[in-house]
Amino acid sequence: MDLNSNTDHSNDNDTDHSNENNVLNHSNKKSNTKTKLRKNTSWVWQYFRRRRPSRKWKTRTNCTVIVKNKKSPNGRECGQLVKTQGSTGNFQAHLNTHGITKPIKTIDTPAQPTITEMFHRAAGQSIRQKESIDRALVEWIVTNLQPLYVLKRESFIKFIHVLNLYYELPSDKHVKTLIHQNYNYSVECLKTLFATEVKILLQLKCAIILMDATMSANNDYNIRKDAICLKSLMITEEE
Repeated sequence: MDLNSNTDHSNDNDTDHSNENNVLNHSNKKSNTKTKLRKNTSWVWQYFRRRRPSRKWKTRTNCTVIVKNKKSPNGRECGQLVKTQGSTGNFQAHLNTHGITKPIKTIDTPAQPTITEMFHRAAGQSIRQKESIDRALVEWIVTNLQPLYVLKRESFIKFIHVLNLYYELPSDKHVKTLIHQNYNYSVECLKTLFATEVKILLQLKCAIILMDATMSANNDYNIRKDAICLKSLMITEEE
C-alpha cells in the first residue's frame, strides 16, 4: 500500500512539473511573439536583413540600403553589420549616416483657402465696410448740414486716413446719390407714418361727430322744453 501511494505521489509531481513547464513555454511563446511583433512593426526593418543571433547579440542584421559611389556607380547594398541587444537605436543611428530619418506622421488638416478665395473674401469685406462708412459719412453731412467741399479738405482727408488708411472718400456724385436715396427712403417712411396718423385722426373725428350728434339731440329737446316753460310764463303775466 505504501509503495503504491508513493508511486501515485511521484506521478502527481511529474504531472505538476509538466504542467508548469507547459505554462512557462506558452508564456515564453507569447512573449517571443510580442517581441517579434514589436520588432517587425518598427520602421527600420525595411532597410535591414536579419541574420542568425549570436550568444552576445540578440539581433544581427545587414543594411540593405543601396549606396552609389565611384566604385559602384549603379549602386550596391551597404551590407554593414548592425547588432543590438533589443532596441532599434543602433539601426536608426546607422540609417542617419545614409540620410534616412524616421518619417513624420502626417496630420489631416482642413483645406487651406487659396489665394484667390482669400482675395475675394477680403474684397467682399472691404466693399461692405466701405458701404457702411459711406452711409455713416452721408448721415454726418446731412445731420450737421456740412457742405460737400469738406470732403476735399486736406485735414479731413488726413483724419479719415488715420481712422482707416485704405478707405477712399466717395466722389461728390456718389454722395449726392446717397443723399437722394436717403431722402426718398425718408419720404416713404413719412408717408407711411402720415397715413397712419391721418387714419387715427379720422377715427377720432368720426367719434367726436357721433358724440356731438348725440349731445345736439339732447340739447334740442332741452331747448324745446325751456321754450314751452317760458311761453307759459309769458301768458300768465299778461293775464
